[in-house]
Amino acid sequence: MQTHVLLSIKPQFANLILDGDKKFEFRRAIFKSKSVKKVIIYASSPVQKVIGEFELDGIISEEKEKLWKTTSKYSGIKKEYYDEYFSGKDIAHALKIKNVLRYEEPRTLQSFSIAHAPQSFQYLNVVLNAILGCRANTSTCDKTDSSNPLVPQNSAQPDIISVH
Repeated sequence: MQTHVLLSIKPQFANLILDGDKKFEFRRAIFKSKSVKKVIIYASSPVQKVIGEFELDGIISEEKEKLWKTTSKYSGIKKEYYDEYFSGKDIAHALKIKNVLRYEEPRTLQSFSIAHAPQSFQYLNVVLNAILGCRANTSTCDKTDSSNPLVPQNSAQPDIISVH
């Protein structure tokens, strides 16, 4: 089951999300898996680090002008940017954001066994819980801790499912 995605987000928007000022992340195309519950935030260039995460509170997919009316208050972007981003599209998508968490120590993609940033998103296997279970409040983690239910035994690296 694909419950986590790594999402590439421009740093200014990633920080607005983590500060609680942006409650919707817009996408021209959306992942197909209905089981995604958590989004891991990769701040794209120039930051190029995994800096936090949020829970997915649903996805709104509708005509772009209607979506803007629904989401504009917490969009974190100007209408002009929105219109340019969705130019040529009839349907727009917005991820509803809840329970954000900024990592105390940003992480490299390599710490997730990922060589290259996804253009848009990448599914991640639930084995990520082993890494993320140690996450935001420490830069070290005992991945062999048998008392931690988030740490799968004999597996410290995430499995990559697919890239989009």
